[in-house]
Amino acid sequence: MVNKKKKAETPRDLRKKNKRIKESRDALKERNREKSVDLKKNRGALDDLKKSRDSWKARYEQTVVKNQKLASDIKNQSTELKESKRAISEKDNQLLKLQKKCEELKKKMK
Repeated sequence: MVNKKKKAETPRDLRKKNKRIKESRDALKERNREKSVDLKKNRGALDDLKKSRDSWKARYEQTVVKNQKLASDIKNQSTELKESKRAISEKDNQLLKLQKKCEELKKKMK
């Protein structure tokens, strides 16, 4: 191995080195500023997304409740319809019996 002696840095070399360090630092600061602006934008977008999600969730829950209510109404109406059909069929049967009796009475009267 060769022993390299470190030569003494001249004021010019120190100024160059100092300038490079400052430029590097300034570039880092600028990148960090840009990142912080991006983060603030993203926070705003995130808040908007949360609000939107919450409103959609509330609408969904309202719709679910409404659908459940409609389903129960449909079920009640279908049972009422079945009962009314049954009642109508009973009335039809009674009417048929009465018509037969009426025909029998007409035959007897002739």
